[in-house]
Amino acid sequence: MNIKDLKTVTNDTLKEVRNFDVVTPDFFSDTFYNNATKIDTNLDKELIERNSSESILDKVIRIQQETKNHTNELKDNIDLATVAIEAKDDKGLGEVKNNIDDLYQRILHLEEQVYLDELTKMQNRKWLFEEILVNNTFKRDGALTFVDIDKFKVINDSYGHIAGDKVLVMIAQLTTRLMDSKTVRYGGDEFIVISESSDSLKQKKFFDTINHNLTKRDLTYQGHSFKVGISFGCIDYKSGENFHEVIEKVDKMMYEHKKSRA
Repeated sequence: MNIKDLKTVTNDTLKEVRNFDVVTPDFFSDTFYNNATKIDTNLDKELIERNSSESILDKVIRIQQETKNHTNELKDNIDLATVAIEAKDDKGLGEVKNNIDDLYQRILHLEEQVYLDELTKMQNRKWLFEEILVNNTFKRDGALTFVDIDKFKVINDSYGHIAGDKVLVMIAQLTTRLMDSKTVRYGGDEFIVISESSDSLKQKKFFDTINHNLTKRDLTYQGHSFKVGISFGCIDYKSGENFHEVIEKVDKMMYEHKKSRA
């Protein structure tokens, strides 16, 4: 399933679930799966269920609760500060300051969690669309690499999803070696690497090196050995350029790269 199809399935699913007051993770994944199989009948339902909204919903609920707790703490400290000011209680004000400093650090940590992918600890799509884009256009000039793991479904089917998860984490970590860049987990086995320096040739050389090094080694999991490769496309973009148009271009580059190595 390509990016355009994935976008269509996601939009269709969101339209359907909006009609219900309560949306469980199972209902979401079943609805997504039913829409996806209209385009591709060979999809792995188990893989879709594992990457369904369950972990996302859990994370959202946790963040909402923590935010509520932090809001209540802030209100309590404001009340304490008001009392301390009226009483001219310097010690009480000092305690309030320490409480607020601690709360501030926890809020910063919470903000970081909002933008992180649970598995790989890379940036997520929310970070991409809020920090890099405005109204689906790039805020600044830069370079982008679209990365797809070769035969990822085969790895999952042959060695299990834990092996697949380990491969995802490994590839994600390898991408972080590119200086002055950020890695986004864009889809199941797809990553976007963003650099605010317009140098797609530098990115291409970097990922060529990664692929070259990957071909020299075998990965092992529970006694099984296998190789991992990546296909990618690199492109420069301009401030104000439409994100989806750039993605369509670089997606084609990635598939051309994949075909050239098949």
